[in-house]
Amino acid sequence: MRPLVQVESASLSFWRGPRAIEVLREVSLELHAGEFGGIWGRRGAGKTTLARIVAGVQAPDAGRVLFDGRELRDPDRDGELMAQIGLASRRGPDFEHMDALTWIMSTLVHLSPWRTAQRRARAALDRVGIGDVASMPWDHMSDGERMLAAIAQAIARGPRLVIVDDPVAGFGDQDRAEVMDLLRDIAADGVAVLMTAAELSELHGADQIWALDRGRLDGPPPRPMGAVVHLRASGGD
Repeated sequence: MRPLVQVESASLSFWRGPRAIEVLREVSLELHAGEFGGIWGRRGAGKTTLARIVAGVQAPDAGRVLFDGRELRDPDRDGELMAQIGLASRRGPDFEHMDALTWIMSTLVHLSPWRTAQRRARAALDRVGIGDVASMPWDHMSDGERMLAAIAQAIARGPRLVIVDDPVAGFGDQDRAEVMDLLRDIAADGVAVLMTAAELSELHGADQIWALDRGRLDGPPPRPMGAVVHLRASGGD
């Protein structure tokens, strides 16, 4: 069966003065529908950059991303493919007094009528278990509620791929378990889920885990109980 997502030899650098800093070096990975994949690496390892590349938000300098066999950065298809991808991060609405329902609706109204956007936003908030705080201002919500709202925003369009960037860092056991149970449930519905984490223990229960170190996917890390770990090295020296 063809993978839903394929990253092929993606590389990216940025310039710091006259010096080029290599963030990603020939990174490759595959993820199938219904799989829960994790990217593990230290702070500053490039996990967020890789998440943005897989989501189609940022283009690599070299290599490509295929979504369902089609190149994600194809300008003729970007809108169609991007509508099937949800990205959740710790960044919420630009206005902290905006409530979660309004924020999610604002990301949907360009795709559907207002009433449809409202219905989808409410359904997404109910799906992640925080429908009761839908009208609470963002700056009054707990960190756990904010992360769940971000996931609700990512799933509101019914995507086939959900990417979640560092969702449980600093969380207590209860909040962490709630987020991880939700992500596993989303994957069980046939959606591909890709999550980044700075601690390997945060990826407990993932179907496969990649280790990102010095811009490359290599490893392996110690295998957490219950996880099926497939590390794919990208490129060679």
